[in-house]
Amino acid sequence: LYLHETNTLTLGMEYEQEELDDQANLDVSADTKSFFVQDQIKIGGVLFTTLGLRYDDHENFGGESTFRLAQAFLVKNWGMKVRGSCGTGFRAPSLNELYYINPWGGPGGNPNLNPEESTGWDVGIDQTLFDGALAMGITYFYNDFDSLIVWKNGYENAETAKTKGIESFIDVNLRNDLSFGLTYTYTDTSDNEGRQLLRRPLHKAGLNVKYRFLERGMVNLDVYYVGEREDSYWNAMTFTTDDVVLEEYVVVNCSGSY
Repeated sequence: LYLHETNTLTLGMEYEQEELDDQANLDVSADTKSFFVQDQIKIGGVLFTTLGLRYDDHENFGGESTFRLAQAFLVKNWGMKVRGSCGTGFRAPSLNELYYINPWGGPGGNPNLNPEESTGWDVGIDQTLFDGALAMGITYFYNDFDSLIVWKNGYENAETAKTKGIESFIDVNLRNDLSFGLTYTYTDTSDNEGRQLLRRPLHKAGLNVKYRFLERGMVNLDVYYVGEREDSYWNAMTFTTDDVVLEEYVVVNCSGSY
């Protein structure tokens, strides 16, 4: 059992613009008290159940209860795991989303925002082969949001939004000192008008290579790919919000230790 309490306070901000005098020296706070409990049940080493309940009491948005249920079943003789989960979510707007002041005079925070609420589920299967030398898995997920907080002309609530897609991975251990990993995620999103949610790429992929040497040494290589995604920004020259498509990109990280 856990009891959690948070307090958040923004820094004071001063602006010379006359139209922002009412928000000069902005000093706001929000208090949230949360209570959550979780139980894990194991039956025969093959059936695993996790149930969690949570209650959040927000100073400005009231109380909300959420839950999460996860279930996994092992088929040991086949090296297989079948799993799934479902749950609900609640998120109150942050102080930044409520009160952000755009220094360029453009759109900013929205004190009339409503909290986000969501319902989601996923189902997947994992499989190991060749005494663990090869492992693979795939998961289908679906999430339904009410009043999702998005940035368009400032922060605002989308009436409804959905995300669904597939996550997958393959891990290969060629030897005790060399391993490879591949991941891929496809995410399809839409708002209440059927448009793609901003800053959510359809495609993401990753490659990881690890090599161990001389018992204490290791070299690690990570390559991340993120596909193009839609976005918008405040154009201070035209005083309008412009829609753009951000190009795909690749990030390469290489590290070593001994």
